[in-house]
Amino acid sequence: AYFHNVEPLLYWIISNTEISTKIPEWLKQRWEHAYFGNFLRNEAYFDTLKTLLSKCEKEGISIIVLKGPALIGRIYKDSGLRTMSDLDILCSRDDLRKLVDMAREMGYATIAPGEERALTYHVPMHNNHSRNLIEFHFKPYEVIRNHQLFMQTAWDRKEMITVQEVICPILSLETELVFNIAHLVHHQFDVAVKQLLYV
Repeated sequence: AYFHNVEPLLYWIISNTEISTKIPEWLKQRWEHAYFGNFLRNEAYFDTLKTLLSKCEKEGISIIVLKGPALIGRIYKDSGLRTMSDLDILCSRDDLRKLVDMAREMGYATIAPGEERALTYHVPMHNNHSRNLIEFHFKPYEVIRNHQLFMQTAWDRKEMITVQEVICPILSLETELVFNIAHLVHHQFDVAVKQLLYV
């Protein structure tokens, strides 16, 4: 449960459903701690997202919020249930430089060479103070063969949702399924269970 980031979900299950299995009190407390810790960590990510979206609006830059925030708004409805290890943002290659500059203004830095293998589809940025990570995805995973069509479809069919009082542009359900399946294939299905629950 810890390794696969589903402890918060287990806390919700034991708090909201009748189960016949006897669970040790120390384990219940651990899951409760994971839930509230996750909630607080995600709140920090939503603050970052709100700032980034505000800057994008001022600069006229269109982005799409992927994965965690989109799934929290669409499925989980509770920020404490879905672990977010980063903010994934889909953007145009043409806007990438401006977005990196914005993130730098917010205290983020590109990960130094050697800390992560060379990536051809996204730029990871890390904040040493908050320890948060933003990834700007400017190209879909290789398994999506027609990149241009995917990006066009992403923007043509994007939807708006409100999650944690932040209005987020997200992928349509069909496009999000394609992106998430491509993510699984890219990682050869070697991902945490939290990535499989939605797909």
